[in-house]
Amino acid sequence: MLPAGLRVLDLWGDFDQPLGDLPPDLHVLQLGAYEHPLPQLPDTLETLVLDGCTCHIAALPASLRSLSVYWQPPFHAPRLPLRAAAWPARLERLVYWAKTESGSARLTSIEHLPPTLTQVELNGCEVHARLPHELREVRLGRAFRQALDLTLSGAARVVVNEDRFVYA
Repeated sequence: MLPAGLRVLDLWGDFDQPLGDLPPDLHVLQLGAYEHPLPQLPDTLETLVLDGCTCHIAALPASLRSLSVYWQPPFHAPRLPLRAAAWPARLERLVYWAKTESGSARLTSIEHLPPTLTQVELNGCEVHARLPHELREVRLGRAFRQALDLTLSGAARVVVNEDRFVYA
């Protein structure tokens, strides 16, 4: 049982137990190598980081502002929401990053992106959706091989062939 007032939960490594109910006031959840289904996420959650997790992202709370998903090929990436309406209404940051520099891994497709995104970081995937008009920062890794229409409003920053050393 986790403390009800817990706001940040980081679980990395050999945590082989499924999570039970999460605290109702949790703001940040970071999981590394978690191999169980995600529990119901609280409606206070603002940041979700999944690193090397095998769980499927079924439902995201409306409060979520940042979603980071990392995976190591040849393992498959956790799937993102398949419907545009399933994205949180306030999501500002999306990181969907394969930990590889080669483009030989099977690419995962992103079919929809929320219009609220201001920052996106992509590697080892393909985007089959229009990029949100309000993007301010786009980072593309070495295993991102797709041509993108980067017609963005305002002063946007685009970084290509980036390496990632910190995963959060």
